Amino acid sequence: MDSPPSKSRTTLRPSRSRSPRRDDSPPHDSEAWRRIRPYHRHPPIHFIPASDPSTTTLPPTITTPKKTPAEDVAANYLAIVGLAGNPAFSAGPTETVIPTVCDICKLPITTSMTDHERSTAHQAALPHSFPPHPHPRRSVGLKVLEKAGWDPDARVGLGREGQGRRYPIKAVEKKDRIGVGADLEEVKKAVEKEKKLGVKEMAKLENAKRKMREKMNSELSGNIDWSLIDGGKHVGLEGLK
Repeated sequence: MDSPPSKSRTTLRPSRSRSPRRDDSPPHDSEAWRRIRPYHRHPPIHFIPASDPSTTTLPPTITTPKKTPAEDVAANYLAIVGLAGNPAFSAGPTETVIPTVCDICKLPITTSMTDHERSTAHQAALPHSFPPHPHPRRSVGLKVLEKAGWDPDARVGLGREGQGRRYPIKAVEKKDRIGVGADLEEVKKAVEKEKKLGVKEMAKLENAKRKMREKMNSELSGNIDWSLIDGGKHVGLEGLK
């Protein structure tokens, strides 16, 4: 008996038709940026026009002070007389404000108290504390004055009434040999400055000194010029031989 023919299993796969290749990128649109919405959308700002007929502005109300009956009578009288527009008569009574006087500087306070206390006039009128006296504590003269009753911290001068000198005389170093009380200008005129000699003057001076030395040496050694005595060279000594 013949066997049935074997059937080969064949799988049919769907055929994929290749579609033409398309470019997924959209075409370039130059106006696309105008249609893109921003990330944060702000509400529109409503401006109020400069002149809006719907809005009505009310005039400011000015409150006038009420006049007293006396002021009304005075205004009516000035209107009758014809002096209503004169500022000398239309002005009301003015009150004179007397400024407060400061007890320290005796000046009127025209500003606030803080500003007045900072002013130069007020600061100068305040009592100040003075430093101690600069005199040396070991000075013998100071001890004598204190023993006599003088207070160096009282800031008064010497004397019974305090009218004398308040500070001692400043010591100055004496660098010259001029006597005390001498006139310095006259002393300067009397002192001659040493003159500087030139070459010729120095030669003449040395020659004169040399001749003087030679003469002194000759006289000391016994060399006497007998011609002055014998020889008639000297006037008045011709007969002496």
